[in-house]
Amino acid sequence: MVAILISPILVCLMALVAVDAAPAKRAGGFPDFVIKYAPLSYLHSKEGYWPSDVKSHLEGIIPQIDFKTVGPSPTLQTLSGLPNTVSLTAKDNILKHNSKFFTTTYGKPDGSGLSGAPGTIIVVEKSGGIVDAFYFYFYSWNLGNA
Repeated sequence: MVAILISPILVCLMALVAVDAAPAKRAGGFPDFVIKYAPLSYLHSKEGYWPSDVKSHLEGIIPQIDFKTVGPSPTLQTLSGLPNTVSLTAKDNILKHNSKFFTTTYGKPDGSGLSGAPGTIIVVEKSGGIVDAFYFYFYSWNLGNA
C-alpha cells in the first residue's frame, strides 16, 4: 500500500504559479488558486524520512561555535539572533540510526494519507497582476542516497 501525503497548504519543494489576471482574493489575503492548484506530494509507504516541522527540529539541536555549546536550543523567535559563526548541531549522534532524526514518525501520513507536517506558502504579487506562489515543506533529515 502506498501512503499519500496530501497537504493543500504546502506540498512541493518549490512550485511556481503565475497568473496575469487579477485573481479573486480569499480571506487570508491570497488568491483562491493558491490553494486550489497547490501541488500534491505522494510518498511511498516504506519511505523512511518524513516531512517535519522546523519548530520540533530546533528542539533537537544546540548552537555551537568551535564545538562548544553557546546557548540553549534556539526557537523560531531566537534563531535570527544567533551569530553567523554558529553551527546548529544535533543533540543526538545522527550517525547512529536510532537517533531521533531517523526514528521519528512525525509527519508520516495517517490512514487517510494526510500528514500533520506544516507547510509554508510564500505569495508574491507583482506588477501587471502577476502572482507567484512558492510551496515549501521541511525535512529534518534525509540521508541523501536513500
